[in-house]
Amino acid sequence: MRRLLTLPILAAAFGLAACDWQPVGPEKLPEDKSAASASQFGARGAPMPPMLHPDIWPAPAARPADSLAVERAVNAALARMSPDAKLAQMLQVDMRHIVPDDLRQVPFGMIRAQAGSYPNGDRNAGVVDWLSLADDFYAAGTDPAGRGGRVPAFWCVETAHGHTALKGGTIFPHNIGLGAAGEAVLVRRVAMAVAAETGASGPDCVISPRLNVAEDDRSGRVYESFSEAPAIAARLGGAYVTGLQGKPGSGEFLRGPRVVSAARTFLGDGLADGGQERGNISLDEHGLIDRDGLSFASGVGNGAQMLLASPARWQGIPLHGFAPLLTGVLRQGLGFDGILLGDWDAIADVPNCMADDCVTAINAGVDMLAAGDNWRRLYANMRSAYAEGRLTEARVDEAVRRILTVKARAGLLAGVKPSARDGADPALVGAPAHRALAREAARKSLVLLKNNRAVLPVRAGARVLVAGEGANNPRMQTGGWTRTWQGMETSRADLPGVTTIWEGIRAAVEAAGGTATLSVDGSATGKFDVAIVVYGEEPYAEFQGEIETLDYSPGDDHILNLLARLRQRGIATVSVFLSGRPLWVNPEINASDAFVAAWLPGQEGAGVADVIVAGPKSRIRHDFRGKLTFSWPKRADQYRLNRFDADYDPLFPVGYGLSYKERRTVLLLDEGVGAASGTGARGVFFDARPTYPYILDLFAADGTRTPFIGEWVASRDGSISARVTDHQEEGDGNALGIVFSGQSPTSIMLASSTPVDLSRELAAGYAMAFEWRVDNIPFGKVEIGLGCGVGCAGRVDISSFFLEAPAREWQRTLVPLSCFAEKGADLSRFTAPLMLSTSGDFAVSLADVRLVKPEAGATLECP
Repeated sequence: MRRLLTLPILAAAFGLAACDWQPVGPEKLPEDKSAASASQFGARGAPMPPMLHPDIWPAPAARPADSLAVERAVNAALARMSPDAKLAQMLQVDMRHIVPDDLRQVPFGMIRAQAGSYPNGDRNAGVVDWLSLADDFYAAGTDPAGRGGRVPAFWCVETAHGHTALKGGTIFPHNIGLGAAGEAVLVRRVAMAVAAETGASGPDCVISPRLNVAEDDRSGRVYESFSEAPAIAARLGGAYVTGLQGKPGSGEFLRGPRVVSAARTFLGDGLADGGQERGNISLDEHGLIDRDGLSFASGVGNGAQMLLASPARWQGIPLHGFAPLLTGVLRQGLGFDGILLGDWDAIADVPNCMADDCVTAINAGVDMLAAGDNWRRLYANMRSAYAEGRLTEARVDEAVRRILTVKARAGLLAGVKPSARDGADPALVGAPAHRALAREAARKSLVLLKNNRAVLPVRAGARVLVAGEGANNPRMQTGGWTRTWQGMETSRADLPGVTTIWEGIRAAVEAAGGTATLSVDGSATGKFDVAIVVYGEEPYAEFQGEIETLDYSPGDDHILNLLARLRQRGIATVSVFLSGRPLWVNPEINASDAFVAAWLPGQEGAGVADVIVAGPKSRIRHDFRGKLTFSWPKRADQYRLNRFDADYDPLFPVGYGLSYKERRTVLLLDEGVGAASGTGARGVFFDARPTYPYILDLFAADGTRTPFIGEWVASRDGSISARVTDHQEEGDGNALGIVFSGQSPTSIMLASSTPVDLSRELAAGYAMAFEWRVDNIPFGKVEIGLGCGVGCAGRVDISSFFLEAPAREWQRTLVPLSCFAEKGADLSRFTAPLMLSTSGDFAVSLADVRLVKPEAGATLECP
């Protein structure tokens, strides 16, 4: 149950080099001189899809040819396969919906471990359990008693920053942090460690890395990208592929401890309008080439054996069914000879297709369709399409030959079960060398945005206060795709071996002769030289991380209040900001002496301390080396802020990052540019006065409307008036007193003419917070509401609160958005954050109206 939360108000004082990239291809597309004819249009007169031109895409260097042994193995396997066995090879099935024995009946080409998949559904399964299941899959897939030609299935796990589905697997920084570190050699070493731990537990394939650039920072997948700059994404993405697989043509290629790389997501996933998952990409062909063309050419050129097809649309066309891209550009332009995988349920978006029936996607170029619990129906429909000739033998043989070729290259046709393969060593999982590498990567990923007064590094012998909800929080520092899909459901027990940022700081400070105190809310008493406040985004993944505005915390100023209190105590403040993307944090930067973008540093929180805390005698142990590979916004509405934009105007550009050797004072930043979503600066609608773009109107008993302007206004008939009054101290003028005379229904409305969509905030449990004081109890019903345009509102009766509230005492009332929605407010077109009406005599003072997210665990109910 939710409950109405009313709290006394306490007064609080506030104090406040990357590579260049040039477009690939000619200035203009080749001219299409063919005349328009009826054949260029569909049956209903709709234009045919736009053309693509494979010859202008960046072509990678040719890869070494396969050995004669690989060709012979593939030919032999293909020759002994029945048509049904071939069709089964074209299925990748979610492991949550099968058991090994299913492979004896239908020899799938791949078992796919989606995020949240574990052996026998056990999240605590260890490396021995994973290896045992790998052997069971292998035995079932090669059982000679099974139907058709038998070849083992790939077992492919979805990863983002390590084999994190496996308990005890090393959790590295997310790609956005590796991008900031900027070292291709480091990225390759990280990928090698990921491959070693994956292969050690049985799987032979990882769906990683993400090669896409990310252009809209509202997306929930920004942290999976290395950079917004194509050249950086290409360089580091190629290094990651090489680290997973080894160098093509070398003796190490796809030999233990290497695994197959299924790079994602071809093409343009980070380019969708609005940053939406599976959204529409409006760019033309040159736009696709300039942004993602280079990185996928790098992935293919470095030998990626699989690519995951994009579930997005391009100019309205579902890419899973778009042959000009999947066959024309990918095969002819980029020269890709590996396996093209379908993504989860993406075929359902293709015209004339369903999630369990889509020959169109196969004919367009997808070699393996993704299936969940619908795999039996999908397989049956593929068999029917083959029997009816809608799926040809030539196309099936083409796809299966590619699948078998990659399996032969990876050694799956060699007749060795997973536990007996090179690298199948459980000791590799969470190995000390991998933890040391994760720590190195974490410290190299840190970007210093501000260091006024040279507060960092923390000197030897300092008295250090560590605060903020991210300080001792493994979930916040590891982020999404960690043990579970969203990364939110994990506990400390799920993350063995993790060192939190607080634990790392404490060890470093004490080693240098100082003291460290953890106080999440900063209330610890005593004298401190410096406070390190660790805060930022909660974990998220994919669409659940999409946001409307880059404002870090609209409607929630508890971190700002904390920083202000610390500075009032004379304590130097350091912000360590955890996030999966650059966000608008101008107020927090202003309130901090030093500000560090720590991204999502992974399991080794000590890597943060390595840089920000000095050693004995205040010697610098490690300097800052990270540089921004994503532009940092100056305003909260700079969603698509990329270094080659014509109107490029960041707060900090790509390539920015201070070091201890480089001293630069960051001047006071503009705090009035956070109102990107139309909800007022930081979600504040009223702060002693209406915030832009909101205005306050008085609606009198005679039907007239009077806007509040100046210090005092009254309606023509005298039924309602408003006057500036004091809030916390005499003469501060930080509140507004409103008097209703009781003649007949009268009201006030705080509103804007610009609608705002609060659907996401509604779903996330946000509430409206009102700070007010009862000056005269009401003699009649009082209703409070939210407005959504003419004739649209949701009102709730709040009379009991005003009757019970102590007179002349400021109160803060939280009313969930859901209460107003239940009464008819359409929060997808929200316009009025306050509608207060009564038909009786009543006087109230108003100080603040804002949108807030209740604290974790708080239960709110409607009045």
